[in-house]
Amino acid sequence: MLVSFLTLLLILSSGNGQTTKNCCLPDEYEMDMGETGSTFKDNVFQEMQGFLSTSYSHKDRKVSSRGTNVVNGQLVQTTVLMDYKTHREYINVNGNCTVYEMKAPMINPCIPDNALFGGRTRYGYGSNHIDVDLWRFNLSNRPDSPIKLSITDDCTPITQTQFDPKALLGGKTEVVYIFSNFRPGIKARNIFTVPTECHNKPVLKHHL
Repeated sequence: MLVSFLTLLLILSSGNGQTTKNCCLPDEYEMDMGETGSTFKDNVFQEMQGFLSTSYSHKDRKVSSRGTNVVNGQLVQTTVLMDYKTHREYINVNGNCTVYEMKAPMINPCIPDNALFGGRTRYGYGSNHIDVDLWRFNLSNRPDSPIKLSITDDCTPITQTQFDPKALLGGKTEVVYIFSNFRPGIKARNIFTVPTECHNKPVLKHHL
């Protein structure tokens, strides 16, 4: 399971004059994400892989993610709701909810101005290919967590790699995300409703 994912994957860019226009996603969108990676904690590696569905609303200032992960052969069902209006993060793992205070600012849907252009590459072969720009950047509140992103000319994210030295309660984590089914808008707004099992829970200091 990767909780810190979510900051992610939501950041796109312009930068250094390498693209013909500023690259920003819509204010609201949904997408699916495959993930694979590992975490290192207490001198032990743990392999992880899974699938996430993410809903992002800059208008409502909320991000929701629902995922199924396999960590060292164990199935983990995870729902994460980030509410930037109330500064709360609700993390539900296999039906058990924990509520954290969230101080980090919401990431806007554009790549940061300080993103470094890493060149252009092509996925696929022949007529079945897609050209992407490569970017590297750090979030302003996480200078220790570099992100590498590949994105098309029309601002559709394809892959993202993120290293996080503080994820998973102190473990160092590196994860690759593969994006699919990107679609503007929110299909059902109740996706941003706080789960019942998270009601009346104490608010803890964030684990990051």
